[in-house]
Amino acid sequence: MQRLSLGRIYANAQQNIARNYAQLFAAQTQLATGKRINRPSDDLAGTRRILTLAGEREGIDRNLSNIGSARSHVQSGASNLVEVSDLVARIREKAVQGANGSLSQTDRASIAAEVDALLANVVAVLNTKVEDRYLFAGTETTTHPFDLVTGADGLTRIDYSGNSGVQEVDIAPELRMALNVPGSVFLSAGTRGATTFTGTTGAASGAGADSGLGRDLLQVAHTLTRYGAPPMSQDPATGLRPGSSSTTGDTILGSSAAISVTTDALGNGTITLNGGTAVPFTSADTNLEVTGPNGEVIFVDTSAMIPNLTGASVPVLSDGTLSTDGGLTTVGIDFGSTSQQVVDSETGTVLHVDSTGIAATGTEEIGFTGTANLFDTIIGIRDALRDQTKTATDINLLLNGSLDDLDRGLEGITSGITTLGSRANQLDSVESRLGDLGLTLDTLRGEIEDADIAQVVSDLQRYETLYQASLVLATRVNSLSLLNFIS
Repeated sequence: MQRLSLGRIYANAQQNIARNYAQLFAAQTQLATGKRINRPSDDLAGTRRILTLAGEREGIDRNLSNIGSARSHVQSGASNLVEVSDLVARIREKAVQGANGSLSQTDRASIAAEVDALLANVVAVLNTKVEDRYLFAGTETTTHPFDLVTGADGLTRIDYSGNSGVQEVDIAPELRMALNVPGSVFLSAGTRGATTFTGTTGAASGAGADSGLGRDLLQVAHTLTRYGAPPMSQDPATGLRPGSSSTTGDTILGSSAAISVTTDALGNGTITLNGGTAVPFTSADTNLEVTGPNGEVIFVDTSAMIPNLTGASVPVLSDGTLSTDGGLTTVGIDFGSTSQQVVDSETGTVLHVDSTGIAATGTEEIGFTGTANLFDTIIGIRDALRDQTKTATDINLLLNGSLDDLDRGLEGITSGITTLGSRANQLDSVESRLGDLGLTLDTLRGEIEDADIAQVVSDLQRYETLYQASLVLATRVNSLSLLNFIS
């Protein structure tokens, strides 16, 4: 029989103390944390499963956070569009009210001021920010999307600085959701129809595809009047010359004006324009104003008239320019063209003009049928109510004609509200599903990681007893000496 040395007995006692203490400490730790696995060495396979479940749970928590942020954007977008819808509905009421033929210009001006204020509110709402990001700027979330600007032609328009992109966010594995409705949808127009010209210049829609939207103004201006055949600075047959105010004051254009002069032996006489009232002149007149029956005007110099003329006809050719950008750029009138292009330097849009009938200066209001977006329509309603040059009948036609465009804009807003509402419902559904999945993952992790408290308490009592016993045994071992063995 092998005998144990005293050193071996001491070593065994120390090992028993260490082992029993480790077991006791592990049980105490499990009881304190409620976890069976507190370090990878406790259960390597279980730790791997816990790490996998923790990664999946982290992804769910991230998606739930994204859903919370997405909900604030979607709900804010929907509520703002509801407000815009209410504002546009009020503008429609004002348009119908303004189309009443019994209203005075003062009444219409008052309604125009209300429409202008409502328009400003629409723009302000569509420039709303959430979490320091513009809701309706597409993906250009740091860019102020909508600005009311006035062009060189005096027309107000909306400049949109956003884009047509959508902000997207992950709300579930392999599932992304758009947060916004880009502001570009409110700039959409209907099907392009005919281009209309409203004015008295004689300009008409030309052949070619116009690219303008909503409405525009075509300015028809005079530059130079020449007399005689061929046209020159002075008619050799009558001596008639342009007056000093002719360049800026003449309102006739082309060669259709009829001018007739009669002189006596001294070169004094009368002159008529287009069969209008005869205007007397003398050789001292260098800037005589002559007005035709329709208000057309020429300024002439009669200081060198040929004497003894009777109803002499004076050939005339007046040149001019066309512009759709308030005169920033102009193009000379080609009186033989049925498809003259006029380009707006501010917007790049092209207008095709039939210039063959142009006979007078003035401003033509251009309408691009079917292309007016929501803002074009509202601005057009406001400006029609402000316009003091139009008859009540013309204003009523413009206002009634704008209602279809306004209704189309309202449909776009309603569609946006519906889209955002469906996204909000989807967020609720996904959030509920992710919540359930998170609970399942937590349950699985708990089954692997959590301690059986009743078992832990039982183990703790057992390990504590073993630990105390090992301490008692070690005390007894420590008291051994050689005398114990001699006896």
